[in-house]
Amino acid sequence: MTVHEYYSQPAVRSRIAEYCGADGADAPTCRYLVGLSAADGYAGRAFPSPRSLDSLGALLAEDDDVCRSVWDRGRLLVTLDLEYCSFDYRGEPFVNPQGAFGRLEPTYHAVEALCDELGLEHKMVVTGQGYHAAWYLDLGAQQAVATGALGRVAPSLWARYATGNTPTGEPVDGREARVFAGVGMLVEWLAHLLCARASAASPAPVVCLGLEVGNRGAAGREAISIDLSEYADPLDRRYTRCAFSAYQKHRSMGDIIGWAIADATPPKACVPRPRGAKLEETLAVRDDLAAAAELAKTVSARIPDATAGVGRLLESYRRSKLAEFHEWYYRVEPDPPPRWPASYDRLELGPLPPCVALPLAHPNDLLLKPANIQNTTRVLWALGWHPRHIAGLIQSKYERDWGWGQMWLTYDAATRADVYVRILSGLVATGTDDLRDLNCVSHQERGHCPQPFCGHNLADYASALQGRLG
Repeated sequence: MTVHEYYSQPAVRSRIAEYCGADGADAPTCRYLVGLSAADGYAGRAFPSPRSLDSLGALLAEDDDVCRSVWDRGRLLVTLDLEYCSFDYRGEPFVNPQGAFGRLEPTYHAVEALCDELGLEHKMVVTGQGYHAAWYLDLGAQQAVATGALGRVAPSLWARYATGNTPTGEPVDGREARVFAGVGMLVEWLAHLLCARASAASPAPVVCLGLEVGNRGAAGREAISIDLSEYADPLDRRYTRCAFSAYQKHRSMGDIIGWAIADATPPKACVPRPRGAKLEETLAVRDDLAAAAELAKTVSARIPDATAGVGRLLESYRRSKLAEFHEWYYRVEPDPPPRWPASYDRLELGPLPPCVALPLAHPNDLLLKPANIQNTTRVLWALGWHPRHIAGLIQSKYERDWGWGQMWLTYDAATRADVYVRILSGLVATGTDDLRDLNCVSHQERGHCPQPFCGHNLADYASALQGRLG
């Protein structure tokens, strides 16, 4: 079955609309749609052209992968992405899906078990390289998050939200802004819980933000990534692939996974994995568009409401060491732009290890890579910098002319820097990141050492940071 034939199936079309928030004859509740195709490149800094809700039929006729906005009407969509990453064999999920998803399986089961304990109802959808879990919050749950004073929104992002500089031209209201930022902190806590639970059973390290890991022998550099990047960008600029959408991303990844693999791998379908379904069964349906179309006749794509579970997650968060760290982190304000010439701009790069100095001297695109942000955060924190000022320093690099193009007109430099540094330093503060890979050998294996035998020893910074943490 071709993608065009697959999209012509009434059940498939209904399920995609359902995932977009449609209920019977009622229109979808997401704010806009996005179509992704290999011709558009899928990724990069350019934001794809948003499409109106009534263009769903046209998107399907174009055989694109169909995505919906995270931004919704009335409710808040929350997503958590899991992905198998092989940094040496990028095509592994496509060449050996049973092996790649088999290594992801303990983390998948950890998500399901933790969500069961919290009462966090969700829809789990399998993709080409992992899973998306999705759930809604109703207005009551949003109010609980908002009154918990979790949401921290950068002044620059407040200004953007208020102007209606969004894909639909509508402003993002204050409640939505605060709740989305607050939910990001809750999902960050959920990631800590998952790291603790899944790491013992996982055959590969469980990391956040796709951080590269060191060499692990025959398996090479592989990891299970919990992707939290959604919460480092504006609410109105994030979208997620729909359940029952086609998945053709690999067709634009030939330069990464090899064109022979990209061309030989047929389109897949992003299908829900029902509770209790075996991995082999799920992958067989995902890889067969005709089977996915049959599944659409019986399996719902409706995203459930998880209000009760989020309340339990909020209570768990409030008692956590991460909540204590967040309170400490936000006691400090980064220097505003007028002060940068007298503060962040005066940082001397010469005394720093080259693996820190180089990304700060050439931030595009080195300072966009999570591993470089992590290394910079760890080292400067060990040298006495408060993490909030590290975020301010990185923001100051993002907001200078380093050839970013339209990137920081689409996204928000202050939010990106703040959330990434907060996540990465929070992992250290709670002990989830035990700093064992803060050494020169590991950094070389991760592929981010620009000058071996430079005279610096990253292990010294690990010891210094552990001393600061007590």
